[in-house]
Amino acid sequence: MKKLGVFVGKWTAVGDVKPGGGKMTSHAARYTSSCEWISDGFGVLCRETATLPGMGKITDVGLLSYDANAKDYVLFQVNNMGKTWIFRGTTDGDTWTWTSQDTVDGKTMQLRFTVKWTSKDSYDFKNEAGPTVDSMAVMMDGKGTRVTATKPAPK
Repeated sequence: MKKLGVFVGKWTAVGDVKPGGGKMTSHAARYTSSCEWISDGFGVLCRETATLPGMGKITDVGLLSYDANAKDYVLFQVNNMGKTWIFRGTTDGDTWTWTSQDTVDGKTMQLRFTVKWTSKDSYDFKNEAGPTVDSMAVMMDGKGTRVTATKPAPK
């Protein structure tokens, strides 16, 4: 669970939305988020505001935790457009990979969100989607930077 502490703090991120990424054309997306420990260190709660070209302002809340039975991480996310997602996450060194599914126009889409830490206060990210895992395309990629230091996990 302590690995989740890497997300704690205040963040800014800028992403490049790729052509074909839904209704949008290639433009910058901007994010701010604030993540904090909750439930005596058993979870991290994040609040995010994003400005996406063609979509405007989007706010969401995410809850991250470790699933000891499945031996992976869970991210539950809901936004102000009524969308919800449940992602399962794994780590491999400095890379976190979150996967999920969504239904778009009646069709199931596979989703993958990858975060690669480039330092303790910065990361590169990539959002991918496609009808199958093998057919995923990059919808957005970018960089995030911590603007406020982390607080240690509760004991």
